[in-house]
Amino acid sequence: IFSPLITINLVLGIFNLLPIHPLDGFKIVGGLVNEDQAHEWFQLQRYGMIFLLLFIIPLGSNSMLDMVMQPILKFVIPLFLPSLPGMGVI
Repeated sequence: IFSPLITINLVLGIFNLLPIHPLDGFKIVGGLVNEDQAHEWFQLQRYGMIFLLLFIIPLGSNSMLDMVMQPILKFVIPLFLPSLPGMGVI
């Protein structure tokens, strides 16, 4: 009964870790690299929304977001929902 809620939370959590500016993953990467690289990395902030929109908008039948998220979710979801092997991902 809670599996859809768990799946939604996993999708949102993984999405938030993508290294694109408005998302938290961008700041995490900036904190992991050295100071010079971090300065260059944070210069990309101004293009974050453009990258995010291009990432989400479908190209053909799939978006780049779908191509990145599917393999990750196929690995992560069974870790949290082991009773649903081979569960189709969103």
